[in-house]
Amino acid sequence: MNFMERERKGELGKRRNRKLKYLEEKYRVKSKGIKTVIEELKQRMIAKSAKIKRYEERITQFRQNRMFYIDQKKIYTELNNGGKKSSDVPDAENSRRFWSDIWSTNKQHNREAQWLKELQNESRIENQQEVVEISLEKVTNQCKKIPNWKAPGKDGVQGY
Repeated sequence: MNFMERERKGELGKRRNRKLKYLEEKYRVKSKGIKTVIEELKQRMIAKSAKIKRYEERITQFRQNRMFYIDQKKIYTELNNGGKKSSDVPDAENSRRFWSDIWSTNKQHNREAQWLKELQNESRIENQQEVVEISLEKVTNQCKKIPNWKAPGKDGVQGY
């Protein structure tokens, strides 16, 4: 409990120390009132904490930008919660019941739907793919174009 609140409650009585007098003069307690001064100080604390939070966010942003140019893999793992995976394991019985409810129910789709007929017509029209020759030189050139630390496809292998 600070001096001003103790004064307001009357706990200090006539014994005022130098610190209390200094605070009364600094914040003009007699002219504003103790409740107003306390509210002003609370608002100042809120403003200071918001300023500190913005500063910390800015520092984090600058650090992450620097890290992106230095070590991309490290920034990606940091942005993904430090590479930690969720340890929540779903209940096996609930999962089994969920999927069995979906797959055990027989549903018939509309075999006469217009979009199915269009899809069948399109598949008939398309020709076979031409023969593609793959050489070591072509593969090397394409690998050079892949950005570092990006997975090029479903295999998930990162290129460097």
